[in-house]
Amino acid sequence: MASGLSAAPLSNKLFFIYFLILIGAAVYVGYLSFYDRTEFDLSKIKRHYLGSEEESFDQETPGYSENEMEEGLFFPKTHKEVLSIAHVHLFMIPLIIFVLSRILTMTLLRSELKIAVLSIAFAGAILNIFGPFTIMHFS
Repeated sequence: MASGLSAAPLSNKLFFIYFLILIGAAVYVGYLSFYDRTEFDLSKIKRHYLGSEEESFDQETPGYSENEMEEGLFFPKTHKEVLSIAHVHLFMIPLIIFVLSRILTMTLLRSELKIAVLSIAFAGAILNIFGPFTIMHFS
């Protein structure tokens, strides 16, 4: 006898498919946005949170390279700004992980694989939420 998603009515299967497509699009746009800001380069990630302006009291006019002028100035994020972003993420990420985890647990995958995926998702959520604070305070 079939169980899990294979036994679900067609309406439930369509709901899960549409939900997964939309979540996939949201994740893709999120990665695209982050890549646009940082190009997944550690120095640019630090610049995004810590800013690009170097305080220089020796020079009256700081010198900027042509590349820096094209990219623009990055101002450091305040603790309040990062806290505001983390607050929203603390509500949304657990909801998304809950729904996706529920869908995963309804599949016929081995229990060990499910536990591994759920643990990786939890660790990723923790890193996503607390990563900016780590960059701000330990870089």
